[in-house]
Amino acid sequence: MAWTVAADGAVFVLDATHTLTQLAPDNLAPLAQGSPLLESAEEAPAYLLAGETQIFVGSAAISETLVLDRSDLGLVARLDHFGPMALVQGQRLFMIPLGLEEMWPTYNFEIWAYDLSDLSKMPYKVRYTGASFTDLVTDSANRRLYVLMSNILASPPHRGQNYDV
Repeated sequence: MAWTVAADGAVFVLDATHTLTQLAPDNLAPLAQGSPLLESAEEAPAYLLAGETQIFVGSAAISETLVLDRSDLGLVARLDHFGPMALVQGQRLFMIPLGLEEMWPTYNFEIWAYDLSDLSKMPYKVRYTGASFTDLVTDSANRRLYVLMSNILASPPHRGQNYDV
């Protein structure tokens, strides 16, 4: 369903049973495995991101993101939304929140940031625009957030995808 490689090279995989497994980076042998995170058998998009101390597992099946302790894969917190994520280690979790159909029926116009020091705080909107966001990644060394976006307001054939900083 999803996989990610942490900055330190650790590999994590979320399988079809919603079980998170850490794999050895050199031979992909299992190193640690958690219990199934979801009871839902529904196949739905999943999003996985590993930081220094936390792992973030977002799923459309439960419409939220689970925050796990990386050392034991135990549940630490739940975030009310899910979607593509990017991380600034030890500082912020960026998310394109999906499932906001009540406000935006078709597109993803917002990017949110969660404060990692206090995940109970409401996220704040980093970007809000007429372009639909698809994916994002951080470049911590250069302090940049790259966002893949679609220009949905343009008429065809000008509706291209581009990266924004």
